[in-house]
Amino acid sequence: EAEKDIIGIELTTADWGDSEVFPELLAQVDGEVAQVSADGAYDTERCYRSIAERGAQAAIPPRDGAVRWGDNHPRD
Repeated sequence: EAEKDIIGIELTTADWGDSEVFPELLAQVDGEVAQVSADGAYDTERCYRSIAERGAQAAIPPRDGAVRWGDNHPRD
């Protein structure tokens, strides 16, 4: 996590949110991923699902006004 290399890129128009293209970005990362650290914009089911599918841990703060997702969700 100390490295600052660019390992993925996805070009979108202004009407796309970061979390919407996150699965495609994560798919560009070769090899094992231990942890994904991101800001609250990535606090979505889609992002958590993509991270879990890679066998990684999510380090994402809840969005403002976030509520519990329940069922032992990693964020809760």
